[in-house]
Amino acid sequence: MTNTNNDFESTVKEFVEKLSTIENEMEVLRLDRSELFGEMKAKLDPRSFRAALKIHNLQKSTPDQTSLASILEVLETTE
Repeated sequence: MTNTNNDFESTVKEFVEKLSTIENEMEVLRLDRSELFGEMKAKLDPRSFRAALKIHNLQKSTPDQTSLASILEVLETTE
C-alpha cells in the first residue's frame, strides 16, 4: 500500500469511528429523552405539553411577533 492509500484508509477509518461515536451518543440522548417524557407523564399531559412546546418554539422563531399575535387573535375568535 502506498502512503496515499494509507492516508486514505486512515481517514476513512477515523471518519467511521467518529460517526459511530456520534450515532451512539444520539441513541443515548434519544433514550434519555424518552425516559424524561416517561417521568413527565405522571405530572403533565404529554400531548398538551408537546403542543405547548411546539407553539412556544414557533413563537420564538417568528420574527414579527405583532403580526403573529394579530393572526392568532383572529384565528381564536373564528373558532
